[in-house]
Amino acid sequence: MQLLYNLSQFVQPDYYDVVFHLDGSKENLAHLFILKHKYGLSPLSTTFNHHFYTASQKSNIRKALEVFDLDNLMLTARISVVRKYQHHDEQNFPQFLAQGQNALLHQVAIKYHIPLIIKQQGATGVHKLTEPLQSIDLQSCPELDQIDTLPYQLPSIEQIQRFNLHSLNLEKEVQNYQDEIAEFLNIHFSWNDQTIQEDESFWIGSPEKKYIKDAIERLKPEGNSEYEELAQNKSYGDALYGDKIRYCTRCCMPETAEDLEFDELGICQPCQSSEQKMHINWNERREILTELLEKYSGKGDNYDCMIPISGGKDSTFQMYVLTHVFKRRILAVTFSHNWYSDTGRYNLMNAIKQFDTDHLLFTPRRDAIHRLARKSLYMIGDACWHCHAGVGAFPLQVAIKWNVPFLIWGESVAENDGRATYDNPILFDRDYFTKISARYYAEEMINDSENISKEDVLPYILPSYQEMEEKFVRGIHLGDYMFWDDERQMEFVRDNFAWREDNVEGTYKRYKSVECIMAGVHDYSKFIKRGYGRGTDHASQDVKSGLLTREEGFELAKKYDTKRPDTLYYYLDITGYSEQEFDEILKEKRDEKAQKLS
Repeated sequence: MQLLYNLSQFVQPDYYDVVFHLDGSKENLAHLFILKHKYGLSPLSTTFNHHFYTASQKSNIRKALEVFDLDNLMLTARISVVRKYQHHDEQNFPQFLAQGQNALLHQVAIKYHIPLIIKQQGATGVHKLTEPLQSIDLQSCPELDQIDTLPYQLPSIEQIQRFNLHSLNLEKEVQNYQDEIAEFLNIHFSWNDQTIQEDESFWIGSPEKKYIKDAIERLKPEGNSEYEELAQNKSYGDALYGDKIRYCTRCCMPETAEDLEFDELGICQPCQSSEQKMHINWNERREILTELLEKYSGKGDNYDCMIPISGGKDSTFQMYVLTHVFKRRILAVTFSHNWYSDTGRYNLMNAIKQFDTDHLLFTPRRDAIHRLARKSLYMIGDACWHCHAGVGAFPLQVAIKWNVPFLIWGESVAENDGRATYDNPILFDRDYFTKISARYYAEEMINDSENISKEDVLPYILPSYQEMEEKFVRGIHLGDYMFWDDERQMEFVRDNFAWREDNVEGTYKRYKSVECIMAGVHDYSKFIKRGYGRGTDHASQDVKSGLLTREEGFELAKKYDTKRPDTLYYYLDITGYSEQEFDEILKEKRDEKAQKLS
């Protein structure tokens, strides 16, 4: 009872109560059991990925996120730095790795204003931290510079005292519940399972395959959908809804695309953008990019810039440009939608290793994602609000908390979107992703009747305008400063940096959104709502490039847009919708032009 009383001062109903380092060991998971199942606290778990976890540890870390329903922040340290220190001082190498874990744990406590830190060593109970943290001499390794050692730098005693940090050791509680803990851990985790395979890709951020397979087998109906039947009854080369809506005279884009307009020749904005690209002086644009990098890059004691990455072909190419061409010291960051494909997980880790970067990955709780994915459908006509909001919010949160205010994105929205052209782009700002895709701010998603709390949407809350200005946060898109050809760029990173293609539901190309298992659901939602999907997007690009005739483009669009993705049935399973409800909700989201589809 005394411990509960001591903990009460740290409980924050709309924030994390404690910060906890997750390593997948029995002792580690026992402490987590006490936190969650005995005291009902809300931990933010951290993982310092030093590249030496065993397959069993990786498996248990991944399982822990699911079993204990955790948000997780993982820092993957640069492998070159790890190897340099190992070569320099093999004897103290374990302490070097332990310092990385300790540095992340305490820095996150400070950056996220979480006053309680879970410790597995030291006196039991709650204790205010009053002594400096023990550290090794990072400067003793002559091959390491200031940027190399950033992930290993411990906070000063002044910082610890200013933020009033406390430690908590639960060893006594673990002893009191050891039988119950042992039974629970034996059910959910394993340490000697020889069937666990070593995996060099990321082991966090994917649902279990067996659950996806089971949902598809249980829920997928026999026969064609009404849209597939409609496509089969169309003549060769005809647009699917050619008798109801207008299409671009040059490509296959319909008037139902958001904010799409046609000029006097009936040509859409993306086609106009493709012409504008031919007349832009890209050498001048590159000079402007160089000036921006010089103006906003770090000054030697921090990263030069941040690259938000998914592991897709665009972000992999971004990393190549910034590290190899412009020689910048970057921090890569990823908001995990928690729907990673195996190929996506491989590509993400491969990019981090290939371009030797420090990397922050935030993975939100899956249970909260399921509830948000359900609400997302009728709010924005898409399953993916949490992804749209997260990829906007997390990099900005990192920009503020880690003081890396210059963000570099990839493709410009002018490339294939009706809402902008290269002559009239949409500039990046705090609200960019809310305007472009998320539509609603995190605070607007909170709803007690739908069991969505402020705690559930914490990862999606944007920094304030004041914070953005105080830190002078700025963002650009590389596609506004260099000629963007995503297919050629994909071939480049595939052939030179081992990036992998894979089949993607909803299209005939094997590279767009390859990192996400839900890409097909996203695009099928757009098809029902607006009458076109990813098949139309890609066919239109190939028609503009002269690789297809317009009629061939329409044929590919009809074939791929109308096909129900298998992962639709996993989405229906986790949200509780029926396929009929899914269809009806999206039809109700049709705007004025799309009403013609009905």
